Amino acid sequence: MLVRKFQRKISILMPMFFAIGTFFASHAYAQISGATLSGTVTDASGAVVPQAAVSIKNVATGIERGNTSNAAGFYSVPNLLPGPTGTE
Repeated sequence: MLVRKFQRKISILMPMFFAIGTFFASHAYAQISGATLSGTVTDASGAVVPQAAVSIKNVATGIERGNTSNAAGFYSVPNLLPGPTGTE
């Protein structure tokens, strides 16, 4: 009799735990394969250069991405795809 009560509790609780686990797993974030390159544009004297055009080129694919630095000379270019690792 005790075994039946335990089996009944398990048969009720298992679907609940499965549903909760599925719900939380669907909200997990996947990894992205891209990188973000950021920095500050400065001139020869070390002063920041606002509104400077920044260009980043993947030499393997020829794809070029660009951005403009802000008033503090900061730029950020997200989601850059990786190039060859040299092992190909």
